[in-house]
Parts: sequence; structure tokens; C-alpha cells
Amino acid sequence: MGQLYGKLKLLDDHSVSVYRQEYDLPYVNKDDSRMTPNTFEGYTLYGSFGNKEKGPELRYIGGYIPRIKPQNSDRFEPMSVAAGAGVERGTTLAGVLFSLKDFSIGAINYFTPDIINIFYSEAKYRWHPVKGLGVHFGVQYTSQRSVGDDLLTGSSFNVHTLGGKIEMSYGGAVLSTAFTSTSKGAAMLSPWGEYPGYTKMMISDFDRAGEDAFSVCLSFDFKKVGLEGLSSYLRYAWGRNSINPSNGSPLPNKEEFDVTVDYRINKGPLRNLWVRLRDGLLWQQGTGKTHNFRAILNYDVILF
Repeated sequence: MGQLYGKLKLLDDHSVSVYRQEYDLPYVNKDDSRMTPNTFEGYTLYGSFGNKEKGPELRYIGGYIPRIKPQNSDRFEPMSVAAGAGVERGTTLAGVLFSLKDFSIGAINYFTPDIINIFYSEAKYRWHPVKGLGVHFGVQYTSQRSVGDDLLTGSSFNVHTLGGKIEMSYGGAVLSTAFTSTSKGAAMLSPWGEYPGYTKMMISDFDRAGEDAFSVCLSFDFKKVGLEGLSSYLRYAWGRNSINPSNGSPLPNKEEFDVTVDYRINKGPLRNLWVRLRDGLLWQQGTGKTHNFRAILNYDVILF
């Protein structure tokens, strides 16, 4: 719902898409954790050079997104208004992603005149030291700063976040640990989609000014023990050292524990049914607990 777009293939690996559509990019995405996705009015050119399977590949995207329909809205509004400004501005984007076998590195930039510039970069590497064991390394960096007339907050700001993660998989189990560290200039902003930080949790993003966050996660696919379609993960994160950027006063520390259980039916009359149960508990020092439970039902109907 909310989509009406056209695509024009210029060459085999190069296309143009126009008007109301979804995007799946860092900071500009559906953010459909509650099943009501963001939709964008955009005009983009995208494509790739090379071959990912046989050798290096370079993917690119560029374009202009003037408007967004947020999750809980029935109308499109300017990107600047969705970010919190009182003026109408659109967002220009440009990004590249280079891949070579098990290594990839990419970057993307979003520029909204007089509002904000967001730069995001990420590098990944997959390593298989022995048969059945996989190790995945990731590093990410985000820079956000005010631009032009500083119409978003009325004053200039500059903030950046650095993150890293290590994931190890074996026999259907994945153990991962991650950290992020945000500078003290301001809290990170995610006005047009889900925050891509490695320590993002179900309730909290752990991206406040000055915040150092760490997380650990264990997931398991029960197919290995005969329960096909059933998977689950447990995740814990904690954040320290965050401050109020306006006066430097310390903010309460946070801890969060999340549980997610997924069951997908791949055979029989209920094929394509996916049930997801999620539960999150956030502790914030001095303010008590916040509890969030979600039950999500997905069913793909094959018409043709």
C-alpha cells in the first residue's frame, strides 16, 4: 500500500525507478518492525558493473527523494518535515558498494539543504578457517552534521558513530558480539528509517550523545535438530557514558534484553505462513523498566 512506481531498464544492469516506492538503504528504509512501512517518493538511477560471482563488482545508486510517507501517516510529506524542520526540502543521495569474493566495502551520502548531511560507510569480511565454521567481521562509521542555515535545530551540530562486530557460526548456531561509540556532539538521528547501528535493539537504539554500547547475541536454527522452520535468538545490550549534549550532564545507563522466536511453515496447506513473537525488556537507571511484546503474522498469498 502506498506504492505507485515505474521502472525503466536502460541496459541489462542499469535501471531507473520513479515515484512512490520502497527503499532498503541505511537510514532510508521501510523500518517495518510494526508492519506499517515507510514509503518514499523518489527518482533514482541504480545498477552495477562487473560480476559478483566471478570477480569484482561495483554497485551504485544515485537520485533524489523529495517526500516520505511515515509509518503512521496516510499522506506524503517533505523529507525535511519528517526530520523535524519547518521548511520543505528534499534529499539527494549517492552511494557505491564494492565487492570481491568475501570482502565488501561501501558508502552512501544523503544531503538535505539547510537541514542535515548523513554519511554512512561499512566494510565486511567473511572468513572460513575450517569446514563448517564461519567468521564474519564488520566495521561501520556514520557522520551527521547540520548544513546551510541549520534549520533543523536552529544551531549547528556534528556527531559521528563508530561500530564493529564479530559473528561466528557453526552447526546452525551464531554467536555475535558488537560495540558502538557515539561522539558527544549530539544524539544520532534516524528520521527516515531504521537506525543501522550494530547495537540497535528492539526498544532502544543505544545511540545517545557520548554513549558507548556493547551487545552479545546467540541465535539458533532448530532445523539441525529436526524442527524445520523454527529459529530463535537471544540478545543483550548495555549502554554507558551518555550525556545531555546541551549541558554535558550525564544520562541514565541502559540495559536491554530481547527474545525473538520465528516459525515458518514451508510445506502443506499453510505453506508461506510465518509467525514471529518478540519480547523486549529495557532497564534505565533511575527510571525503571519498559516492556514491549509483539506478535506478528505474515502470510504470502500466491495469486499466479
